[in-house]
Amino acid sequence: MTRFLFLLALLVPAWANAADMIRLVYQDRDPGGPPYTTRMLITPQYLRIDSGRDGGDFILLDRAAHKVYSVDRSSRQILVVAQHKVAARAPKHWRVRSRVAMVRPGTVRQEISVDGKLCATLVTAAKLFPDAVAAQREYKEVLAATQWRTWQNTPADLRDPCDLALQVLEIPLQFSQGLLLEQDDADGRARSIQEEGRVAYDPALFVLPKGYQTIDPEKLMAREG
Repeated sequence: MTRFLFLLALLVPAWANAADMIRLVYQDRDPGGPPYTTRMLITPQYLRIDSGRDGGDFILLDRAAHKVYSVDRSSRQILVVAQHKVAARAPKHWRVRSRVAMVRPGTVRQEISVDGKLCATLVTAAKLFPDAVAAQREYKEVLAATQWRTWQNTPADLRDPCDLALQVLEIPLQFSQGLLLEQDDADGRARSIQEEGRVAYDPALFVLPKGYQTIDPEKLMAREG
């Protein structure tokens, strides 16, 4: 009996990790706008991003398929973006600098600049929820090709090198120091963490609604072309 209980004790932590999910709650602010809540739920298979409402609109990253689904309940539509190889090239004389300084043990401040312009200041925790860091990076990497096309279609005089850096070329750099706690971008966007932890896994939150129209922008552009 003693040996059985010992083995059971060894199995409990593994079961517990499989039966929960990481929950992060950020407060975001866009330039000139009010603050709003962004919730992230992370499992080994998925990343869900929403406003904190289980029944509201949401974004779902399928980590294995490298696809992002954006669910709009009012229009009953799902926008699908698949990851593609990014053929982006840095402009001539592209200079990226990352300055890292310790805030306190385990927490650092990172400043990312491009061509002498400060693009973002991030405060990160090195060892906090590494799988959440990986999922956030994967999400941006899926969208990188779309962001690159947006950059190419933007008039040259309106292009900001920080957009190209943060959304396309320097994605790994942003996640190199750990989990994001605070971020201030040059364009006025800001993010700060409000809550972090693990909660019970709810599989229903990672299921796409049935009966919705699926829109693939790649196929639409191919038909229009």
